[in-house]
Amino acid sequence: MRASDRPQISDVLVLAALARAQCHRGGRPAPWWVILEHLGATPRSATARQVQIQLDRLVDAAALRSSRRHGRVVWNLTDDGRRRLARAGEKGQRPSLPEAPQHREWRLARARAAEEMNRLRAQLEDTLGQAQGLLQSSTSSSQEWKSLAGRLQQACSELGAAVYCSNEWPEPDESNCQMLWMTV
Repeated sequence: MRASDRPQISDVLVLAALARAQCHRGGRPAPWWVILEHLGATPRSATARQVQIQLDRLVDAAALRSSRRHGRVVWNLTDDGRRRLARAGEKGQRPSLPEAPQHREWRLARARAAEEMNRLRAQLEDTLGQAQGLLQSSTSSSQEWKSLAGRLQQACSELGAAVYCSNEWPEPDESNCQMLWMTV
């Protein structure tokens, strides 16, 4: 791929992706692959190679600082990098990042839970039917009850997780992360 054919990602977008990655990581520096996730890029893409070059250039420009954690290079925004993001926001050039990995995970888990709900309800209903059968049997053994207990606990646990994912798990709130590049 020629350089002119590569997707262009602005330095401000890379800084915004790192800011959001750090926000989601509780302020900790982010490794390259996490920054790529926040840009919606894959590790073996032209975009990834471009971002690697930009990260090094942004370190040279004092917008980022790199260090090593557990043998891996991680990046951290500097005050200069934060000011650069804030200036872009003040000029109305706030970067538009793709969906955050945390939000994507939430959305996909919610959809999977909704898809599985009927199957999980039927599974629990079947297991409860087996319990009803054991209750009505005068020849049931303790081993049958112990086996049923495990299956019943598993069925209830799986249905409970699906109910939580589809109805109760709060949607991730990005507003606190977006504030990072609006002000310094």
